[in-house]
Amino acid sequence: MKAVNSNRVIRVRLNCPTAGYIRSVEVLGTAADNTTNRCMTSSYPFPPPDNDVMTRPNFDGPPRALPGGATVTNQILQFSPDGTAAEVVNGVVTTLATPVTITITRDSKSKTVTVNNAGKIQLK
Repeated sequence: MKAVNSNRVIRVRLNCPTAGYIRSVEVLGTAADNTTNRCMTSSYPFPPPDNDVMTRPNFDGPPRALPGGATVTNQILQFSPDGTAAEVVNGVVTTLATPVTITITRDSKSKTVTVNNAGKIQLK
C-alpha cells in the first residue's frame, strides 16, 4: 500500500539491517538501491531530514523487529505504484512468474507468506 499511496517504487527488504528485521525503502534509481548501507538508519534516516520532494528518499520506513525472535528468509521484494510486485535478486528486478514464498519461523513453528506478481499477499 505504501508504494500505491506514495506513487513511488518501494522495496521491502527482509533481514534489513540485520537478521530478524524488515525495512521498506524507496527506490532511488541509483546504485545506492543495492548497497548494504541502504538498510542503515545512520545513512538513510527515518524520518527523513526533510520532506522536500527533490531530495530523496522521503518514503523509507523504520527498521521493524519481528516479534518474539522470529526469523525470516532473506529476500527483497519490490512493489510498484500500480500495486504489482517483483523480486530483486543480486540487484536485478525480476517479474514474478510464480509467487514468491517467504518463510517466517519462531519457536520451531513456521508460517509462509506468498506474494504474487499482482501484489496479492497470502498468509498460510
